[in-house]
Amino acid sequence: MMARMKTQTLKSLCATGAIACCLITASAWAADYLENFDTYVPGSIVGGQGGWKGWDNDPLVVATTYATPFGYSPLNSVFIYGSSGTSYTDLVHEWGGYVSGHVVFSARQYIPTTSTAGTSYFILLDNYHDGAGAKDWAAQTTFNLATGKVHEDNSYTGTVRTDRDIVRNQWVEIEYDIFLTGNTATSYYNGQVFSQGPWHGTGVNAINALMAVDLYSDVSHPVYYDDIKITVIPEPASVTLFAVFGLIAGAWLRRKNA
Repeated sequence: MMARMKTQTLKSLCATGAIACCLITASAWAADYLENFDTYVPGSIVGGQGGWKGWDNDPLVVATTYATPFGYSPLNSVFIYGSSGTSYTDLVHEWGGYVSGHVVFSARQYIPTTSTAGTSYFILLDNYHDGAGAKDWAAQTTFNLATGKVHEDNSYTGTVRTDRDIVRNQWVEIEYDIFLTGNTATSYYNGQVFSQGPWHGTGVNAINALMAVDLYSDVSHPVYYDDIKITVIPEPASVTLFAVFGLIAGAWLRRKNA
């Protein structure tokens, strides 16, 4: 009777540990930053709201929100477009605290079939300061709307790059899986790897950080973005302890019941 009670107690502890482990893992994947543009008035200027601004704080190159149907999450998305050399989008958001560990940066993108001219850029910077301040491009993903290809411009030694076809008329996820501590990154477009290598280069301004995103258009047709998200992936000691406990307890039960 006592042995059975001990076994039942151990089983309960294993179950509790497994549940707690799952809960901790789920909470670890909660977004640290999320921008869905839904709190802004449709058609309003994004620059000056929510930490967004023009490149080098230029008020003339900011974007506007765009209402449904081009919203991955209702109501709005952001509209990136350029009609001339003096009328284009160069929208920036900065962060200051991502300097180590494992960070995932993701966004949803919509490119209509009618967007067939120019090139649109999704840029992540490891170093950014307005004006003459230091800047360094960690990832510059180009969407050539004329050729229909996705390409990673940065080509540091050892980087793997595979051009992908642009997926049109649907929301597609762009994701950058960044290990800041080890200076490595893997980029995904629509669930497929398209680049892999160092997160930042060896230039004088390169630093081990995620500091800014830049949504830039040259003279190009519209591209829409929504649900821009940063997720910090911690490795809490509690998760490791629960996992180890579960393995030990499971092995003990198997031996006990053999």
